Amino acid sequence: MTNRIYEFSCTEGHITSRYIDEEVRVSSCKTCGEDSTRITSRGNFVLNNTFPSGDAKWLRQHESRGLK
Repeated sequence: MTNRIYEFSCTEGHITSRYIDEEVRVSSCKTCGEDSTRITSRGNFVLNNTFPSGDAKWLRQHESRGLK
């Protein structure tokens, strides 16, 4: 049993982080108390234009989905 930091999202759209056992998939929301499920955290990286065409494709896809 290993504890790690995971993000959870509830049906109300709240996203919270918890330092919790890696096998836990459902937790209660710290904001509203509803059940929240573990989600994949957003990556923290910067595109460096090493592959300009790949960066441009990624940007187009995310802008078309309304993501930033």
